[in-house]
Amino acid sequence: MGITLESIYKPVNEFFVNTFKSSKDAPVAFRLQNFAHVINEEDFEGITNPEVSSDLVNEIPYVDDNGLNVGFLSNTIDSAYELILGALPFIDDSLSEDENEAIHNSVMRTKAQVDRDWESFSQVRGNGITDFFRLTHLSPSNWFESESKVWEKRNFEIKEPISTVESTKSKSKSKSNLKILKVRMTDAQLINALPLLNVSKKVKPIELKMQVLKMQPVFFGNPLVLNTVSKPKPKPTKIIRDHRKLQKAVFSRKMNVTLKPIPNKASKVKRTAVGLKFSKAFHGLRFNEKILVKDFIKKKSPSKAIKTNNVSISFEYCVVKIRRQWFNEVMCNINRSWYIPGIKKGAISDPEIGTLSHLPVAFLAVRNLNITANWDSLDKKELEKAVSFGPFDINNQDIKEKGSLSHDGIQIIGWMLQELPELPPNGKD
Repeated sequence: MGITLESIYKPVNEFFVNTFKSSKDAPVAFRLQNFAHVINEEDFEGITNPEVSSDLVNEIPYVDDNGLNVGFLSNTIDSAYELILGALPFIDDSLSEDENEAIHNSVMRTKAQVDRDWESFSQVRGNGITDFFRLTHLSPSNWFESESKVWEKRNFEIKEPISTVESTKSKSKSKSNLKILKVRMTDAQLINALPLLNVSKKVKPIELKMQVLKMQPVFFGNPLVLNTVSKPKPKPTKIIRDHRKLQKAVFSRKMNVTLKPIPNKASKVKRTAVGLKFSKAFHGLRFNEKILVKDFIKKKSPSKAIKTNNVSISFEYCVVKIRRQWFNEVMCNINRSWYIPGIKKGAISDPEIGTLSHLPVAFLAVRNLNITANWDSLDKKELEKAVSFGPFDINNQDIKEKGSLSHDGIQIIGWMLQELPELPPNGKD
């Protein structure tokens, strides 16, 4: 049996859970990215923009059925959290008047702080449209700089026990992804995944994005539409806070230091007309849109297993912590005596409907990736077409020359996730 996702996950998980120390009140779990978030040279300057870096960590995560991977929805954390602004004290008729008054006062004090934080860290986007984003801080702040001292080296020897027992293989398939490679799509496969590429005209970035969104699995996303409270049913509306002050739009800021992105190796793959059409539309997308489209394409790409059962994986890494000052931990984790009119208990944090069940609190970025092994001859043929190895994005041009898989640039391969309790904690008819 060759290398599996589980055999990569176990040692990486053990190391990074120990590296990222969580508090007892808010334990976190590490999950590998389904497919790495790659930061190319063209995206590099955008990461210095607080709007782009805030958006980078704002998608709602979901844990795959295999329990090892995390993927992301197009739904956003701040849009789910915004519903909490409508919270009211949950009064229990079995309690005394004094007890209920104490609960009421406690909830209203916490909610007042929630409102202040939401206003303080809401900023206008720099696209000329009156649209807000929530400012999120990443630390270390210079994690993406090539000369930053926050990167450390790490090497993992990954070994999968050789087993000839068929029952063992069958058992492993239920949890591990035996087909650890993703290989490049043919033109026919790419058109099948994205039919708009089959037309003669140029494909616009917005058209590419909209087709991907249209073909994504449907999640309700808005807890308002899932309310089981008896008639009349509330209409799915977005909470509008008309008292927010318009702030100055945030644009990319010039930094005093010289930023030097790590260049990715130029691909030697010859693109077809279909591939070029996709590539031109793809490179016109915003950073977060590229992540959405790339995840969609890789999910649709063919998967292959490998026979080699021993590989060495080395890279430089940086654990980047996420601080959302607009996200009130007291309201979500401590003060549980509230409800939201029109929303049933637990609807905001229900993973079955694509809402906010887990909160990303840190991510694992790596660079200068190198994967080496004594590859089987059949493995080498598959690796020549490979675009990812487990969670890692790879450049396969070295496989013939050096027998290694590599990727010099920055990629995000894993996330630390804090599981959230039921939100809202109460429901009311």
